[in-house]
Amino acid sequence: MYSQRAPGSSRKTSSFRTTRLYSSSRAETRWEYTWNALAKDGPHYFPGPYHAIDVGYMNADNTEYALYSSSPADDWPTTQKQFTWILRSFQEG
Repeated sequence: MYSQRAPGSSRKTSSFRTTRLYSSSRAETRWEYTWNALAKDGPHYFPGPYHAIDVGYMNADNTEYALYSSSPADDWPTTQKQFTWILRSFQEG
């Protein structure tokens, strides 16, 4: 596995656990991390600290899913609530 941190980034949490997504239990990998975006980074970034979460899992048919969200760190409480809603309402298909 290849992994390289971007300058100014830090891994906030990383975990592997079995959780309940919508209606059935499946293995889930959850990465949560922060970084400092530079003005030259991507068209949607503003300079400053960012916070992100990425949840991935594989269903019984070996189809992989990844759900991702990020925002400026100051907006993270709202983004986290929205992401929780997305996880709870996500359906394969």
